[in-house]
Amino acid sequence: MSLSCKKIVENLQKGGKTRDECIGTIYKQFLHLVGRFSKKYKLLYELVINEYVDSILVLDTYVRDGRFEFLKSSKNPCLNFILKTLKNKCKNLARKEGRRNTIKLGDVAAFLEATTETPDSALMYEDLLDAFNDLDEKCKKILMDWLSGYKMEEIAERNDLSNKNAARVSKSRCLKKLKEILRNKGY
Repeated sequence: MSLSCKKIVENLQKGGKTRDECIGTIYKQFLHLVGRFSKKYKLLYELVINEYVDSILVLDTYVRDGRFEFLKSSKNPCLNFILKTLKNKCKNLARKEGRRNTIKLGDVAAFLEATTETPDSALMYEDLLDAFNDLDEKCKKILMDWLSGYKMEEIAERNDLSNKNAARVSKSRCLKKLKEILRNKGY
């Protein structure tokens, strides 16, 4: 069942069971947005679902508080409201995820301690950071996801890889590349 924006607003304003049913209908009606935003912002589907539900609840709050406005230029103001809200929420989440995956020297050092035979006292931090930065963007992202504790399935999804085995192979290749760069620097 598909509701017009006018009907959505009426049902949300009624409250009670009508409001609850309306929220369920909105959820189903625009659910296709989640996959689109998940891919666009490279976020886990589950994270975008949470933001999607929040976006619907923001619409509900605006309608019940009388702050929601119909724009004459918009064909479907409810959809546009949810789209804009979800877009902002996903951008913020992607920004937070990006900060979470920003390279930290300590993370890379711990990672290399576990994966190289080089004594950590001989490994200069600047060289380590340079070596990591010499990797291509995809390898950096895969290794940072791995260092951040993501499971192989999540790494595959976040990096557009076909499955967890592809993620595992990519991680191994990236580790080899990093070790090779360090060897070329004399470590």
